[in-house]
Amino acid sequence: MSETYLTPLDVDAASAARVLGFLNAAASAEEIAAAVEIPDERDVGVRLGQRIIDRRSELGSFTDLRQIRDIPYIGPERFTEIVTGITGLVNSPPSGTAPLYDELARLRRQVATLGSHIDALMTEVSISADRGTPLLGQPVRITARVTGGIDNRPRPGIPVTFIAPSATIEHAEGMIRRTGISATLLTGPGGVARVTVRVATDEPMLPAQKTALISQLADFPDVETPSRATAFLDQLIADYAWDVNHDFRAAVDLLYKTYARSLIDGVNAFDYLAQWPRVDVPITATADGGPNETEGMQVRGGAVFTIPFRNWLGPWLQRFHNRAHRNAAFDQNIRAVAGSANAAEAIMQQTADFVHSRRGLVGAFMGLTEAQRTLNAFIAEDMPGVAPEARTGLISVLQGANAMLNSGGADAVAGIVGVRKQLTEEVRNAPVSDQLNARLISIESALDAKANQADVSTALAGKVDNQTFSDYQQTVDFRFEGFATLDAYQAFQNRITDQLETKADVSAVAAVQANVDAKLDQSVFANFRETVEQQMAVKVDQTEFTQYKATIKTRFDKTPTLETLNTRNAELARRIELLETGRK
Repeated sequence: MSETYLTPLDVDAASAARVLGFLNAAASAEEIAAAVEIPDERDVGVRLGQRIIDRRSELGSFTDLRQIRDIPYIGPERFTEIVTGITGLVNSPPSGTAPLYDELARLRRQVATLGSHIDALMTEVSISADRGTPLLGQPVRITARVTGGIDNRPRPGIPVTFIAPSATIEHAEGMIRRTGISATLLTGPGGVARVTVRVATDEPMLPAQKTALISQLADFPDVETPSRATAFLDQLIADYAWDVNHDFRAAVDLLYKTYARSLIDGVNAFDYLAQWPRVDVPITATADGGPNETEGMQVRGGAVFTIPFRNWLGPWLQRFHNRAHRNAAFDQNIRAVAGSANAAEAIMQQTADFVHSRRGLVGAFMGLTEAQRTLNAFIAEDMPGVAPEARTGLISVLQGANAMLNSGGADAVAGIVGVRKQLTEEVRNAPVSDQLNARLISIESALDAKANQADVSTALAGKVDNQTFSDYQQTVDFRFEGFATLDAYQAFQNRITDQLETKADVSAVAAVQANVDAKLDQSVFANFRETVEQQMAVKVDQTEFTQYKATIKTRFDKTPTLETLNTRNAELARRIELLETGRK
Protein backbone atom coordinates (compact mmCIF):
# COMPACT_ATOMS: atom_id res chain seq x y z
CA MET A 1 0.00 0.00 0.00
CA SER A 2 1.12 3.55 -0.66
CA GLU A 3 2.35 5.57 2.30
CA THR A 4 -0.32 8.17 1.58
CA TYR A 5 -2.63 7.83 4.58
CA LEU A 6 -6.11 9.19 5.14
CA THR A 7 -7.24 11.23 8.11
CA PRO A 8 -10.83 11.75 9.29
CA LEU A 9 -10.79 15.16 7.60
CA ASP A 10 -9.93 13.59 4.22
CA VAL A 11 -13.09 11.46 4.12
CA ASP A 12 -16.18 13.06 2.56
CA ALA A 13 -19.49 13.02 4.43
CA ALA A 14 -21.06 10.24 2.35
CA SER A 15 -18.07 7.91 2.77
CA ALA A 16 -17.85 8.71 6.48
CA ALA A 17 -21.54 7.83 6.93
CA ARG A 18 -20.98 4.56 5.07
CA VAL A 19 -18.02 3.62 7.33
CA LEU A 20 -19.87 4.55 10.51
CA GLY A 21 -23.00 2.71 9.40
CA PHE A 22 -21.10 -0.50 8.67
CA LEU A 23 -19.11 -0.47 11.92
CA ASN A 24 -22.24 0.28 13.98
CA ALA A 25 -24.10 -2.60 12.31
CA ALA A 26 -21.28 -5.18 12.33
CA ALA A 27 -22.32 -8.25 14.35
CA SER A 28 -18.84 -9.62 15.06
CA ALA A 29 -15.14 -8.92 14.87
CA GLU A 30 -14.85 -11.51 12.08
CA GLU A 31 -17.29 -9.51 9.94
CA ILE A 32 -15.15 -6.37 10.30
CA ALA A 33 -11.94 -8.29 9.55
CA ALA A 34 -13.49 -9.79 6.39
CA ALA A 35 -14.71 -6.42 5.13
CA VAL A 36 -11.31 -4.77 5.49
CA GLU A 37 -9.48 -7.62 3.73
CA ILE A 38 -7.13 -6.13 1.13
CA PRO A 39 -5.20 -8.33 -1.33
CA ASP A 40 -1.46 -8.47 -0.69
CA GLU A 41 -1.91 -6.16 2.33
CA ARG A 42 -1.89 -6.76 6.08
CA ASP A 43 -5.58 -6.78 7.17
CA VAL A 44 -7.08 -5.29 10.27
CA GLY A 45 -7.51 -8.70 11.84
CA VAL A 46 -10.00 -10.21 14.23
CA ARG A 47 -8.32 -8.84 17.38
CA LEU A 48 -8.40 -5.27 16.12
CA GLY A 49 -11.98 -5.84 14.96
CA GLN A 50 -12.82 -6.88 18.51
CA ARG A 51 -11.30 -3.64 19.81
CA ILE A 52 -13.67 -1.76 17.52
CA ILE A 53 -16.64 -3.79 18.81
CA ASP A 54 -15.63 -3.15 22.44
CA ARG A 55 -15.23 0.59 21.86
CA ARG A 56 -18.63 0.70 20.17
CA SER A 57 -20.16 -1.00 23.24
CA GLU A 58 -18.63 1.66 25.51
CA LEU A 59 -19.90 4.56 23.38
CA GLY A 60 -23.22 3.04 22.37
CA SER A 61 -22.47 3.82 18.72
CA PHE A 62 -19.89 5.61 16.59
CA THR A 63 -20.79 9.16 15.57
CA ASP A 64 -17.46 10.48 14.27
CA LEU A 65 -14.53 8.93 12.42
CA ARG A 66 -12.20 10.44 15.05
CA GLN A 67 -13.66 7.99 17.58
CA ILE A 68 -12.36 5.16 15.41
CA ARG A 69 -8.98 6.82 14.83
CA ASP A 70 -8.52 7.23 18.61
CA ILE A 71 -8.91 3.51 19.36
CA PRO A 72 -5.59 2.12 20.67
CA TYR A 73 -3.46 0.42 17.98
CA ILE A 74 -5.37 2.00 15.08
CA GLY A 75 -2.76 4.22 13.52
CA PRO A 76 -2.82 6.13 10.21
CA GLU A 77 -2.26 2.98 8.13
CA ARG A 78 -4.95 0.90 9.83
CA PHE A 79 -7.44 3.78 9.68
CA THR A 80 -6.81 4.14 5.94
CA GLU A 81 -7.31 0.38 5.46
CA ILE A 82 -10.64 0.49 7.32
CA VAL A 83 -11.98 3.41 5.24
CA THR A 84 -10.80 2.10 1.86
CA GLY A 85 -11.85 -1.47 2.65
CA ILE A 86 -15.41 -0.48 3.55
CA THR A 87 -16.00 2.26 0.96
CA GLY A 88 -13.93 0.87 -1.93
CA LEU A 89 -12.11 4.17 -2.32
CA VAL A 90 -8.82 3.95 -4.19
CA ASN A 91 -6.10 5.62 -2.20
CA SER A 92 -3.51 6.09 -4.94
CA PRO A 93 -2.25 9.27 -6.70
CA PRO A 94 -3.08 10.12 -10.38
CA SER A 95 -0.42 9.42 -12.99
CA GLY A 96 2.51 11.80 -12.85
CA THR A 97 1.59 13.29 -9.46
CA ALA A 98 3.22 10.73 -7.17
CA PRO A 99 6.00 13.07 -5.93
CA LEU A 100 3.43 15.72 -5.01
CA TYR A 101 1.25 13.15 -3.24
CA ASP A 102 4.27 11.88 -1.35
CA GLU A 103 5.02 15.42 -0.19
CA LEU A 104 1.36 15.82 0.73
CA ALA A 105 1.50 12.58 2.77
CA ARG A 106 4.66 13.75 4.50
CA LEU A 107 3.01 17.06 5.44
CA ARG A 108 -0.07 15.23 6.68
CA ARG A 109 2.07 13.04 8.91
CA GLN A 110 3.74 16.11 10.33
CA VAL A 111 0.36 17.72 10.90
CA ALA A 112 -0.85 14.52 12.62
CA THR A 113 2.27 14.43 14.80
CA LEU A 114 1.84 18.08 15.69
CA GLY A 115 -1.82 17.43 16.43
CA SER A 116 -0.91 14.61 18.80
CA HIS A 117 1.52 16.91 20.60
CA ILE A 118 -1.17 19.57 20.84
CA ASP A 119 -3.60 16.97 22.22
CA ALA A 120 -0.99 15.94 24.78
CA LEU A 121 -0.40 19.53 25.84
CA MET A 122 -4.11 20.24 26.06
CA THR A 123 -5.03 17.09 28.04
CA GLU A 124 -6.77 18.04 31.28
CA VAL A 125 -7.56 15.94 34.35
CA SER A 126 -10.16 16.98 36.89
CA ILE A 127 -11.02 15.24 40.18
CA SER A 128 -14.30 15.32 42.09
CA ALA A 129 -15.78 13.51 45.12
CA ASP A 130 -19.29 12.34 45.90
CA ARG A 131 -19.07 13.78 49.45
CA GLY A 132 -18.07 17.31 50.37
CA THR A 133 -16.94 16.75 53.97
CA PRO A 134 -17.18 13.02 54.73
CA LEU A 135 -16.94 11.58 58.21
CA LEU A 136 -13.87 9.64 59.31
CA GLY A 137 -14.49 6.04 58.25
CA GLN A 138 -16.94 6.78 55.44
CA PRO A 139 -15.96 5.72 51.88
CA VAL A 140 -15.54 8.47 49.28
CA ARG A 141 -16.12 7.87 45.58
CA ILE A 142 -13.44 9.73 43.61
CA THR A 143 -13.99 10.48 39.90
CA ALA A 144 -11.19 11.51 37.52
CA ARG A 145 -12.33 12.98 34.19
CA VAL A 146 -9.87 13.22 31.27
CA THR A 147 -10.50 15.62 28.39
CA GLY A 148 -8.21 16.88 25.63
CA GLY A 149 -7.73 18.33 22.20
CA ILE A 150 -8.76 21.68 20.80
CA ASP A 151 -12.45 20.79 21.30
CA ASN A 152 -11.80 19.52 24.86
CA ARG A 153 -13.57 16.24 24.14
CA PRO A 154 -13.61 13.28 26.62
CA ARG A 155 -10.69 10.89 26.25
CA PRO A 156 -11.75 7.26 26.73
CA GLY A 157 -9.21 4.44 26.96
CA ILE A 158 -6.59 6.60 28.74
CA PRO A 159 -4.74 5.01 31.70
CA VAL A 160 -5.26 7.04 34.89
CA THR A 161 -3.09 6.43 37.95
CA PHE A 162 -4.50 7.35 41.39
CA ILE A 163 -2.10 7.75 44.34
CA ALA A 164 -3.08 8.39 48.00
CA PRO A 165 -0.11 7.61 50.32
CA SER A 166 -2.07 8.21 53.54
CA ALA A 167 -5.26 6.39 52.56
CA THR A 168 -6.56 3.15 51.05
CA ILE A 169 -7.71 3.05 47.42
CA GLU A 170 -10.22 0.38 46.41
CA HIS A 171 -11.28 -0.62 42.88
CA ALA A 172 -12.65 -3.66 41.14
CA GLU A 173 -10.82 -5.73 38.52
CA GLY A 174 -13.53 -8.02 37.28
CA MET A 175 -14.69 -10.03 40.30
CA ILE A 176 -11.58 -9.16 42.35
CA ARG A 177 -11.50 -6.23 44.77
CA ARG A 178 -8.10 -4.52 44.85
CA THR A 179 -6.81 -2.31 47.68
CA GLY A 180 -3.61 -0.28 48.09
CA ILE A 181 -2.21 3.22 48.10
CA SER A 182 -2.32 3.41 44.28
CA ALA A 183 -4.37 2.09 41.37
CA THR A 184 -4.29 2.41 37.55
CA LEU A 185 -7.50 2.22 35.51
CA LEU A 186 -8.55 2.95 31.92
CA THR A 187 -11.05 5.75 31.38
CA GLY A 188 -14.42 4.55 30.14
CA PRO A 189 -17.10 6.34 28.13
CA GLY A 190 -16.99 10.03 28.85
CA GLY A 191 -13.29 9.83 29.75
CA VAL A 192 -14.09 8.85 33.34
CA ALA A 193 -12.30 6.57 35.84
CA ARG A 194 -13.52 5.98 39.41
CA VAL A 195 -12.08 4.59 42.66
CA THR A 196 -13.16 4.45 46.31
CA VAL A 197 -10.98 6.05 49.00
CA ARG A 198 -11.03 5.32 52.74
CA VAL A 199 -8.81 6.58 55.56
CA ALA A 200 -6.06 4.12 56.43
CA THR A 201 -5.99 2.35 59.82
CA ASP A 202 -3.13 0.68 61.69
CA GLU A 203 -4.61 -2.68 60.75
CA PRO A 204 -7.13 -3.33 57.94
CA MET A 205 -10.85 -3.33 58.68
CA LEU A 206 -12.79 -6.47 57.89
CA PRO A 207 -15.71 -6.17 55.43
CA ALA A 208 -18.28 -6.69 58.19
CA GLN A 209 -16.65 -3.93 60.27
CA LYS A 210 -16.72 -1.51 57.31
CA THR A 211 -20.39 -2.27 56.71
CA ALA A 212 -21.31 -1.75 60.37
CA LEU A 213 -19.42 1.57 60.54
CA ILE A 214 -21.02 2.89 57.33
CA SER A 215 -24.47 1.90 58.59
CA GLN A 216 -24.00 3.65 61.96
CA LEU A 217 -22.68 6.87 60.39
CA ALA A 218 -25.28 7.01 57.60
CA ASP A 219 -27.71 9.17 59.59
CA PHE A 220 -25.10 11.50 61.10
CA PRO A 221 -26.55 15.02 60.76
CA ASP A 222 -24.76 17.43 58.42
CA VAL A 223 -24.14 20.26 60.90
CA GLU A 224 -21.57 23.04 61.04
CA THR A 225 -20.30 22.21 64.54
CA PRO A 226 -20.32 18.98 66.61
CA SER A 227 -22.19 20.76 69.41
CA ARG A 228 -25.30 20.57 67.22
CA ALA A 229 -25.01 16.79 66.96
CA THR A 230 -24.75 15.87 70.67
CA ALA A 231 -27.92 13.74 70.55
CA PHE A 232 -26.46 11.62 67.75
CA LEU A 233 -23.07 11.42 69.50
CA ASP A 234 -24.82 10.14 72.63
CA GLN A 235 -26.62 7.54 70.53
CA LEU A 236 -23.27 6.38 69.12
CA ILE A 237 -22.02 5.97 72.71
CA ALA A 238 -24.98 3.70 73.47
CA ASP A 239 -24.51 1.79 70.20
CA TYR A 240 -20.82 1.28 70.99
CA ALA A 241 -21.61 -0.18 74.43
CA TRP A 242 -24.36 -2.47 73.10
CA ASP A 243 -23.22 -6.04 73.73
CA VAL A 244 -24.10 -7.48 70.30
CA ASN A 245 -22.59 -4.59 68.32
CA HIS A 246 -19.20 -6.32 67.93
CA ASP A 247 -18.35 -5.18 64.39
CA PHE A 248 -19.14 -1.51 64.99
CA ARG A 249 -17.17 -1.53 68.26
CA ALA A 250 -14.16 -3.13 66.52
CA ALA A 251 -14.30 -0.59 63.66
CA VAL A 252 -14.38 2.34 66.11
CA ASP A 253 -11.48 0.83 68.10
CA LEU A 254 -9.39 0.67 64.90
CA LEU A 255 -10.08 4.35 64.19
CA TYR A 256 -9.36 5.13 67.86
CA LYS A 257 -5.95 3.40 67.72
CA THR A 258 -4.99 5.29 64.56
CA TYR A 259 -6.45 8.78 64.97
CA ALA A 260 -7.56 9.41 68.58
CA ARG A 261 -4.20 9.17 70.38
CA SER A 262 -3.17 12.66 69.21
CA LEU A 263 -6.49 14.02 70.52
CA ILE A 264 -6.03 12.43 73.95
CA ASP A 265 -2.34 13.25 74.38
CA GLY A 266 -2.65 16.89 73.31
CA VAL A 267 -0.87 19.40 75.57
CA ASN A 268 -3.36 22.25 75.18
CA ALA A 269 -7.01 21.85 76.12
CA PHE A 270 -9.36 21.94 73.14
CA ASP A 271 -13.14 21.98 72.93
CA TYR A 272 -13.83 19.43 70.20
CA LEU A 273 -17.54 20.19 70.33
CA ALA A 274 -16.94 23.76 69.14
CA GLN A 275 -15.19 22.94 65.85
CA TRP A 276 -14.70 19.88 63.66
CA PRO A 277 -11.19 18.39 63.81
CA ARG A 278 -10.12 17.36 60.31
CA VAL A 279 -8.01 14.63 58.74
CA ASP A 280 -6.92 15.84 55.28
CA VAL A 281 -6.17 13.08 52.76
CA PRO A 282 -4.49 14.21 49.49
CA ILE A 283 -4.98 12.15 46.31
CA THR A 284 -3.41 12.65 42.88
CA ALA A 285 -4.56 11.43 39.47
CA THR A 286 -2.28 11.43 36.42
CA ALA A 287 -3.37 10.63 32.87
CA ASP A 288 -1.05 8.74 30.52
CA GLY A 289 -1.22 8.64 26.75
CA GLY A 290 -2.65 5.42 25.34
CA PRO A 291 -0.36 3.16 23.25
CA ASN A 292 -0.57 3.12 19.48
CA GLU A 293 1.68 2.24 16.56
CA THR A 294 3.86 5.31 16.65
CA GLU A 295 4.15 6.34 20.30
CA GLY A 296 4.49 4.74 23.70
CA MET A 297 3.13 5.76 27.08
CA GLN A 298 3.33 9.48 27.78
CA VAL A 299 2.29 11.52 30.80
CA ARG A 300 -0.50 13.75 29.55
CA GLY A 301 -1.78 15.63 32.62
CA GLY A 302 -2.62 15.40 36.29
CA ALA A 303 -4.57 16.87 39.20
CA VAL A 304 -4.43 16.92 43.01
CA PHE A 305 -7.44 16.78 45.31
CA THR A 306 -7.73 16.87 49.11
CA ILE A 307 -10.50 15.01 50.94
CA PRO A 308 -11.34 16.84 54.23
CA PHE A 309 -12.54 14.04 56.55
CA ARG A 310 -14.37 15.26 59.67
CA ASN A 311 -12.80 13.52 62.68
CA TRP A 312 -15.93 12.82 64.74
CA LEU A 313 -13.87 10.82 67.28
CA GLY A 314 -12.75 14.00 69.08
CA PRO A 315 -16.27 15.29 69.86
CA TRP A 316 -17.49 11.74 70.53
CA LEU A 317 -14.71 11.03 73.07
CA GLN A 318 -15.27 14.40 74.73
CA ARG A 319 -18.97 13.62 75.06
CA PHE A 320 -18.12 10.11 76.30
CA HIS A 321 -15.72 11.56 78.90
CA ASN A 322 -18.27 14.11 80.11
CA ARG A 323 -20.79 11.30 80.67
CA ALA A 324 -18.33 9.22 82.73
CA HIS A 325 -19.41 9.46 86.39
CA ARG A 326 -19.14 7.69 89.72
CA ASN A 327 -20.11 4.07 89.05
CA ALA A 328 -22.66 2.79 91.56
CA ALA A 329 -21.85 -0.92 91.13
CA PHE A 330 -18.10 -0.37 91.49
CA ASP A 331 -18.67 1.93 94.48
CA GLN A 332 -20.75 -0.78 96.18
CA ASN A 333 -18.07 -3.41 95.56
CA ILE A 334 -15.23 -1.39 97.12
CA ARG A 335 -17.40 -0.51 100.11
CA ALA A 336 -18.07 -4.22 100.65
CA VAL A 337 -14.36 -5.05 100.96
CA ALA A 338 -13.06 -1.81 102.48
CA GLY A 339 -13.32 -3.07 106.07
CA SER A 340 -11.70 -6.45 105.44
CA ALA A 341 -8.22 -7.43 106.63
CA ASN A 342 -6.82 -7.37 103.10
CA ALA A 343 -8.76 -4.27 101.99
CA ALA A 344 -5.88 -2.84 99.92
CA GLU A 345 -5.53 -5.95 97.78
CA ALA A 346 -9.29 -6.38 97.45
CA ILE A 347 -9.94 -2.79 96.33
CA MET A 348 -7.12 -2.85 93.80
CA GLN A 349 -8.40 -6.18 92.42
CA GLN A 350 -11.93 -4.75 92.19
CA THR A 351 -10.53 -1.76 90.30
CA ALA A 352 -8.67 -3.91 87.76
CA ASP A 353 -11.70 -6.18 87.27
CA PHE A 354 -14.03 -3.20 86.75
CA VAL A 355 -11.87 -1.62 84.02
CA HIS A 356 -11.30 -4.96 82.27
CA SER A 357 -15.04 -5.62 82.22
CA ARG A 358 -15.69 -2.64 79.92
CA ARG A 359 -16.17 -3.54 76.24
CA GLY A 360 -13.71 -2.34 73.62
CA LEU A 361 -10.62 -0.13 73.76
CA VAL A 362 -12.63 3.05 74.16
CA GLY A 363 -14.81 1.42 76.82
CA ALA A 364 -11.72 0.45 78.81
CA PHE A 365 -10.34 3.98 78.47
CA MET A 366 -13.57 5.49 79.78
CA GLY A 367 -13.68 2.80 82.51
CA LEU A 368 -10.43 4.25 83.85
CA THR A 369 -12.13 7.63 84.22
CA GLU A 370 -15.12 6.16 86.04
CA ALA A 371 -12.85 4.13 88.35
CA GLN A 372 -10.78 7.21 89.23
CA ARG A 373 -13.86 9.30 89.97
CA THR A 374 -15.39 6.54 92.11
CA LEU A 375 -12.18 6.08 94.16
CA ASN A 376 -11.81 9.84 94.65
CA ALA A 377 -15.39 10.11 95.87
CA PHE A 378 -14.85 7.21 98.28
CA ILE A 379 -11.76 8.92 99.73
CA ALA A 380 -13.55 12.28 99.96
CA GLU A 381 -16.29 10.68 102.07
CA ASP A 382 -13.71 9.48 104.66
CA MET A 383 -14.09 5.85 103.58
CA PRO A 384 -17.16 4.74 105.55
CA GLY A 385 -16.82 1.26 107.02
CA VAL A 386 -13.04 1.52 107.46
CA ALA A 387 -11.55 1.66 110.98
CA PRO A 388 -9.99 5.09 111.74
CA GLU A 389 -6.56 3.57 112.45
CA ALA A 390 -6.58 1.87 109.01
CA ARG A 391 -7.70 4.87 106.95
CA THR A 392 -4.29 6.51 106.62
CA GLY A 393 -2.65 3.43 105.11
CA LEU A 394 -5.65 2.69 102.89
CA ILE A 395 -5.71 6.28 101.57
CA SER A 396 -2.10 5.86 100.40
CA VAL A 397 -3.02 2.61 98.65
CA LEU A 398 -6.07 4.15 96.91
CA GLN A 399 -4.13 7.22 95.82
CA GLY A 400 -1.44 4.93 94.43
CA ALA A 401 -4.08 2.94 92.57
CA ASN A 402 -5.43 6.18 91.09
CA ALA A 403 -1.96 7.18 89.93
CA MET A 404 -1.42 3.74 88.39
CA LEU A 405 -4.74 3.98 86.53
CA ASN A 406 -3.67 7.32 85.11
CA SER A 407 -0.25 6.12 83.95
CA GLY A 408 -0.42 2.37 83.39
CA GLY A 409 -4.11 1.50 83.31
CA ALA A 410 -5.86 -1.47 84.84
CA ASP A 411 -3.04 -3.85 83.92
CA ALA A 412 -0.64 -1.99 86.23
CA VAL A 413 -3.11 -2.25 89.13
CA ALA A 414 -3.66 -5.95 88.47
CA GLY A 415 0.13 -6.47 88.43
CA ILE A 416 0.52 -4.84 91.84
CA VAL A 417 -2.26 -7.05 93.22
CA GLY A 418 -0.43 -10.14 91.99
CA VAL A 419 2.88 -9.05 93.51
CA ARG A 420 1.26 -8.38 96.89
CA LYS A 421 -0.40 -11.80 96.91
CA GLN A 422 2.85 -13.53 95.99
CA LEU A 423 4.82 -11.77 98.76
CA THR A 424 2.16 -12.60 101.32
CA GLU A 425 2.22 -16.26 100.34
CA GLU A 426 6.03 -16.39 100.51
CA VAL A 427 6.03 -14.90 104.02
CA ARG A 428 3.45 -17.42 105.21
CA ASN A 429 5.38 -20.37 103.81
CA ALA A 430 8.86 -19.26 104.95
CA PRO A 431 10.67 -22.04 107.00
CA VAL A 432 11.67 -21.42 110.62
CA SER A 433 15.46 -21.42 111.13
CA ASP A 434 17.36 -23.66 113.62
CA GLN A 435 18.52 -20.55 115.46
CA LEU A 436 14.91 -19.48 116.00
CA ASN A 437 13.97 -22.96 117.24
CA ALA A 438 16.84 -22.88 119.78
CA ARG A 439 15.71 -19.48 120.97
CA LEU A 440 12.16 -20.70 121.52
CA ILE A 441 13.43 -23.66 123.55
CA SER A 442 15.47 -21.23 125.68
CA ILE A 443 12.34 -19.15 126.28
CA GLU A 444 10.38 -22.23 127.34
CA SER A 445 13.17 -23.18 129.80
CA ALA A 446 13.19 -19.72 131.29
CA LEU A 447 9.43 -19.85 131.77
CA ASP A 448 9.66 -23.24 133.42
CA ALA A 449 12.28 -21.88 135.85
CA LYS A 450 10.04 -19.03 136.92
CA ALA A 451 6.95 -21.05 137.78
CA ASN A 452 6.41 -23.11 141.02
CA GLN A 453 5.57 -26.54 139.72
CA ALA A 454 3.61 -27.59 142.84
CA ASP A 455 1.53 -24.44 142.96
CA VAL A 456 0.80 -24.69 139.28
CA SER A 457 -0.15 -28.34 139.59
CA THR A 458 -2.44 -27.68 142.56
CA ALA A 459 -4.06 -24.70 140.91
CA LEU A 460 -4.60 -26.49 137.66
CA ALA A 461 -5.67 -29.81 139.11
CA GLY A 462 -9.28 -28.72 139.44
CA LYS A 463 -9.34 -26.77 136.19
CA VAL A 464 -8.07 -28.89 133.31
CA ASP A 465 -6.82 -32.40 132.75
CA ASN A 466 -3.39 -33.29 131.33
CA GLN A 467 -4.66 -33.88 127.81
CA THR A 468 -6.26 -30.44 127.64
CA PHE A 469 -3.09 -28.81 128.94
CA SER A 470 -1.00 -30.78 126.45
CA ASP A 471 -3.18 -29.52 123.60
CA TYR A 472 -2.89 -25.98 124.96
CA GLN A 473 0.90 -26.32 125.24
CA GLN A 474 1.13 -27.46 121.62
CA THR A 475 -0.91 -24.41 120.63
CA VAL A 476 1.42 -22.09 122.56
CA ASP A 477 4.48 -23.76 121.04
CA PHE A 478 3.07 -23.37 117.55
CA ARG A 479 2.37 -19.67 118.08
CA PHE A 480 5.85 -18.99 119.45
CA GLU A 481 7.39 -20.63 116.38
CA GLY A 482 6.24 -17.62 114.36
CA PHE A 483 8.24 -15.08 116.45
CA ALA A 484 11.79 -13.97 115.71
CA THR A 485 14.43 -12.90 118.24
CA LEU A 486 15.36 -9.26 118.71
CA ASP A 487 18.79 -9.96 117.18
CA ALA A 488 17.23 -11.62 114.13
CA TYR A 489 14.83 -8.68 113.72
CA GLN A 490 17.70 -6.17 114.04
CA ALA A 491 19.75 -8.06 111.43
CA PHE A 492 16.73 -8.12 109.09
CA GLN A 493 16.20 -4.37 109.55
CA ASN A 494 19.86 -3.64 108.77
CA ARG A 495 19.73 -5.81 105.65
CA ILE A 496 16.58 -4.02 104.40
CA THR A 497 18.22 -0.63 105.08
CA ASP A 498 21.27 -1.66 103.01
CA GLN A 499 19.05 -2.85 100.18
CA LEU A 500 16.98 0.34 100.19
CA GLU A 501 20.15 2.42 99.78
CA THR A 502 20.80 0.62 96.49
CA LYS A 503 17.30 1.32 95.17
CA ALA A 504 16.42 4.24 92.91
CA ASP A 505 14.61 7.25 94.31
CA VAL A 506 10.93 7.65 93.27
CA SER A 507 11.72 10.91 91.45
CA ALA A 508 14.56 9.17 89.56
CA VAL A 509 12.22 6.36 88.55
CA ALA A 510 9.66 8.94 87.41
CA ALA A 511 12.33 10.66 85.30
CA VAL A 512 13.29 7.34 83.70
CA GLN A 513 9.62 6.56 83.07
CA ALA A 514 9.18 9.95 81.40
CA ASN A 515 12.16 9.23 79.14
CA VAL A 516 10.73 5.80 78.29
CA ASP A 517 7.32 7.32 77.53
CA ALA A 518 9.00 9.80 75.18
CA LYS A 519 10.58 7.05 73.10
CA LEU A 520 8.91 5.60 70.04
CA ASP A 521 7.45 2.13 70.50
CA GLN A 522 9.17 -0.52 68.35
CA SER A 523 5.97 -1.62 66.64
CA VAL A 524 4.98 2.02 65.98
CA PHE A 525 8.42 2.68 64.49
CA ALA A 526 8.17 -0.43 62.31
CA ASN A 527 4.78 0.70 60.97
CA PHE A 528 6.13 4.20 60.40
CA ARG A 529 9.18 2.87 58.57
CA GLU A 530 7.01 0.63 56.37
CA THR A 531 4.76 3.58 55.49
CA VAL A 532 7.78 5.76 54.60
CA GLU A 533 9.25 2.97 52.45
CA GLN A 534 5.92 2.58 50.63
CA GLN A 535 5.74 6.31 50.01
CA MET A 536 9.34 6.46 48.82
CA ALA A 537 8.67 3.57 46.42
CA VAL A 538 6.21 5.68 44.41
CA LYS A 539 8.49 8.70 44.22
CA VAL A 540 10.51 9.48 41.10
CA ASP A 541 14.27 9.37 41.40
CA GLN A 542 15.93 12.78 40.95
CA THR A 543 18.21 11.51 38.16
CA GLU A 544 15.32 9.86 36.35
CA PHE A 545 13.24 13.05 36.63
CA THR A 546 16.12 15.17 35.25
CA GLN A 547 16.50 12.80 32.28
CA TYR A 548 12.73 12.94 31.73
CA LYS A 549 12.81 16.77 31.64
CA ALA A 550 15.65 16.69 29.11
CA THR A 551 13.69 14.26 26.92
CA ILE A 552 10.57 16.43 27.00
CA LYS A 553 12.63 19.52 26.14
CA THR A 554 14.22 17.70 23.19
CA ARG A 555 10.79 16.64 21.92
CA PHE A 556 9.42 20.14 22.16
CA ASP A 557 12.50 21.57 20.45
CA LYS A 558 11.83 19.24 17.49
CA THR A 559 8.13 20.03 17.36
CA PRO A 560 7.25 22.64 14.69
CA THR A 561 5.95 25.94 15.96
CA LEU A 562 2.52 27.23 15.01
CA GLU A 563 4.14 29.82 12.72
CA THR A 564 6.06 27.06 10.89
CA LEU A 565 2.87 25.01 10.58
CA ASN A 566 0.97 27.96 9.09
CA THR A 567 3.77 28.48 6.57
CA ARG A 568 3.70 24.78 5.60
CA ASN A 569 -0.08 24.81 5.31
CA ALA A 570 0.09 27.83 3.00
CA GLU A 571 2.72 26.04 0.87
CA LEU A 572 0.55 22.92 0.82
CA ALA A 573 -2.49 24.92 -0.33
CA ARG A 574 -0.42 26.52 -3.10
CA ARG A 575 0.80 23.10 -4.34
CA ILE A 576 -2.69 21.60 -4.22
CA GLU A 577 -3.93 24.55 -6.26
CA LEU A 578 -1.17 23.92 -8.81
CA LEU A 579 -2.10 20.23 -8.89
CA GLU A 580 -5.76 20.95 -9.48
CA THR A 581 -4.80 23.48 -12.18
CA GLY A 582 -2.67 20.78 -13.86
CA ARG A 583 -5.62 18.36 -13.84
CA LYS A 584 -7.76 20.90 -15.65
